[in-house]
Amino acid sequence: MAILPDRRNREINSTESPRDGLNHFGWLVTDIGNFLESLPDGCVSKRPDNRPMAEYRGFDPDRNPFDISQDKGFEIDVDRWVRG
Repeated sequence: MAILPDRRNREINSTESPRDGLNHFGWLVTDIGNFLESLPDGCVSKRPDNRPMAEYRGFDPDRNPFDISQDKGFEIDVDRWVRG
């Protein structure tokens, strides 16, 4: 689960997410190819290479975003990362 900081007291740039607080969910998988094949066509797209957290971004039927990662992973605390 991605919980993003409150941006009211800092400068906002165009690469930041538009939502503060609870933003999206993510999954670490050991076989990203099989995981992607199990999803409906068109619900995920590759993330730009400069995104440090996930290789793919998708949206559920209610348009809630989710990330999928095998090699990049997620920061679970300051400078503490978990990878698939």
